[in-house]
Amino acid sequence: MSLRAVLVLAITAAASAVPGVPLRWRDLGATERGRYTYELFATEFGKDGSAGSRARFAAELARVQAHNALNLSWTEGMNQFSDMTPEEFGAFKGKVFRGADVSHLKFDSGVPTKELPAEIDWRDASKNPSKGVAVTPVKNQGGCGSCWAFSSTESVESAVYMQTGKLPTLAPQEFVDCIPNPNSCGGSGGCQGSTEEYGFAWAMIYGMASDATYNYTARTGTECLLNKGGRTPVAGISNFVKLPGNDYDSLMQAIATVGPVSISVDASWGAYEKGVYKGCKATSTTIDHAVQLVGYGTEAGEDYFLVRNSWGASWGEGGYIKLPRTATGPQTCGEDSQPGNGNGCKGGPKEQKVCGACGMLSDSSFPTGGFLFSPDH
Repeated sequence: MSLRAVLVLAITAAASAVPGVPLRWRDLGATERGRYTYELFATEFGKDGSAGSRARFAAELARVQAHNALNLSWTEGMNQFSDMTPEEFGAFKGKVFRGADVSHLKFDSGVPTKELPAEIDWRDASKNPSKGVAVTPVKNQGGCGSCWAFSSTESVESAVYMQTGKLPTLAPQEFVDCIPNPNSCGGSGGCQGSTEEYGFAWAMIYGMASDATYNYTARTGTECLLNKGGRTPVAGISNFVKLPGNDYDSLMQAIATVGPVSISVDASWGAYEKGVYKGCKATSTTIDHAVQLVGYGTEAGEDYFLVRNSWGASWGEGGYIKLPRTATGPQTCGEDSQPGNGNGCKGGPKEQKVCGACGMLSDSSFPTGGFLFSPDH
C-alpha cells in the first residue's frame, strides 16, 4: 500500500472518531466549526497530511473564524483551497487578458438603465425576460488555468439558448486544446491562459463540440480533435460584442436585455461561502480570472451582481458569488499594476484602470446569433 493511501486511511479513521461532528464543513453549525480539525478537512478534500498543508490550514482556519466573527455582509469557509499556497491557488484561475485584436459588434440596448427590472437571474425562469433557464449547471475547471475557456463556453451556451430555446452543454476542452495564441494574448494558451474573445472567434468559425463527445481533462491536450476528424460541431455563434470597459450602464443593459455576459475579475475570494462579498481591495487590483455574470439583485439592502464561477458547485453559493453593485454614484476604480500578468499586451501600458467590485467592470463581452448545427452537418 502506498504512503498516501496509508495517510488517507489514518486521517479517515481519526476523523470518524470525532463524536457528534459531521465530516463536512458546510454541515457544521457555528459552534461546531470551532471544533473543525485538520483530520476532518483532509478527509473532506483529500489532503495528504503534510506539515505544510497542516500549517496553512491552521492559519486559514483562524483567519476565516476571525472574519466570520465580524458579522459582515458575507461569510467565509474552509474549502479545497484552504491549505494552498498563492501559487497553487493561482492555477485555478488562468485569466491573463492582453487585449486580443479581434473584430466585434457594438451594443446599444436602447433601454435606459433606470427602466431595467429590479432583479435578473438567468438561472431562474421567473426572474428573466425569456422565462427560461439560460445557463447550464456549474462546471469545474480543476487545476488548469482555463477559466477563459469556461467563461466563453458558458456564454456560447447561453447565446444558443437565447436564439433557439435549446441549451446545449458544450466542450471547454475544445478551446483548451485547439485555440492558438500567436500574440500571447492572455498567456500562452490552454491551461496557461487566454481570452474569452479567442473562444468566441473560434466558435464563430468552427462551432463547438458537445462536452459529451469532447470530454474535459483539466490539461492541455497534445492535439486538437478538429485536426484528427474526431470532433462534430453541435452549436456556434455568428458574432460577439465587446462592451466599453468600466461602463456600468452598458453591462447592466446587456445582462438585463441580452443574457449572461463573460466578465473578468480579481478573484481574491477563495474562501468565500455566502453573502455579498466585499473583500477585494479598492485600489490595488489584479485581473486574473474569467467568469460569467448571470444576473443582479438586492439582498438585505445590499445591491449585488450574481456571478457564476468555475470551481464546482461545492464552492460559494452553489458555485456562485454575489459581488457588490454600485447602482448610484461613481464606481470605485483602481489600477491594475501588473497588466502583463492580468490585463495587458506585449509593449502595452504598464497600468490599467479597472472599476467595479474586484475590477468586474473592466472587460465584458458576450456572443450573438447562437445557433445549432443540423444533425446531418
